[in-house]
Amino acid sequence: MTFPLPEAARKYVAAHLYDDPAHLALQARRYPHLPVPDLVRQIQARQKARVKLPAWADNQELIFPPALSVEQASSERTATYKASLVAGASRLADLTGGFGADSAHFAEVVDQVDYVERDPRLAEIVAYNLAQLRIGNVTTHAADAASFLKAANQQFDWLYLDPARRDQRGGKLFRLADCEPDVPRLLPLLLRHAPRILLKTSPMLDIELAIEELRHVRRLWVLAVENEVKEVLYELGAEPAIDPSAWL
Repeated sequence: MTFPLPEAARKYVAAHLYDDPAHLALQARRYPHLPVPDLVRQIQARQKARVKLPAWADNQELIFPPALSVEQASSERTATYKASLVAGASRLADLTGGFGADSAHFAEVVDQVDYVERDPRLAEIVAYNLAQLRIGNVTTHAADAASFLKAANQQFDWLYLDPARRDQRGGKLFRLADCEPDVPRLLPLLLRHAPRILLKTSPMLDIELAIEELRHVRRLWVLAVENEVKEVLYELGAEPAIDPSAWL
């Protein structure tokens, strides 16, 4: 997939945005001049983003990665809430950048955001999309979290992580130590680069176990949208943690 999309490809996506992707794939021979499989994947991803990121789903200038990256992205509502927690910071690094939804929202309230993503193709897509969205205070880096921090020569006000929660077979993981990156193992490195860390986890993760694994939890938030819990946020810091028995 090249971008920006040629005009004929853009028109195809716009015309079939609400159609059944399986049906479109079967009709690919009708459009020999178009990369229909790639365009169908664009349509699938936009359809998945329609509820989470409606403004992005309707933006014909943007390029969408495979649907899994969209599924794992934060919604507009949860990303906006997370941004409110770090508002006023000078510099933040999003160490698990993904589709860039969180980085884009952090950029609205933080002076400088570093987007870090280990998949270079996804990082390339996000850099292109941020330019289309006229977001100029995000620097993209194709690197994993540990490599980026080890090479960094500056401090951050906040670090943000949303560890991948699927194994190589696509199964979901529920312990922080089994996710990628392994935040408990990386904590010494993380805390050397920032006084505050904001960590997003699945609502399926055992909160008491997470507090025990992390040992630096200062605060936590359980985020729900329309009475459905979507994610749990932990604020981590170097100082001694608040006694978890007070809020469990």
